[in-house]
Amino acid sequence: MITGRRRRFYEMKDLKYFGSIQRQAINTKIQGSASDLIKIAMLKLERNLKPLDAYQLVQIHDEVLIEVPEKKMKECKKVIKDTMEGAMELSVPLVVSMVEGDHWIKG
Repeated sequence: MITGRRRRFYEMKDLKYFGSIQRQAINTKIQGSASDLIKIAMLKLERNLKPLDAYQLVQIHDEVLIEVPEKKMKECKKVIKDTMEGAMELSVPLVVSMVEGDHWIKG
């Protein structure tokens, strides 16, 4: 994974699992790296949002629901975008998109 974390596949000794393990190994690198990236971004985001009285409520896959005081919306959106896009240095750009609303469903 991009952070250097490893996953071990102990079933490799049995060839009947080879195809399954091969798929898991490829998927682990992609999903594990995405998971590491969002976790790093969320930890940085927590520190940066605290002074603005904004809080992360829930994370689902690559989305984070954040409660933001309405009067600080513009400032929070900048902090969120800058923090998440700069969470890790990669060879490709990270792009954050945001939607705001009174309810999660409206997004």
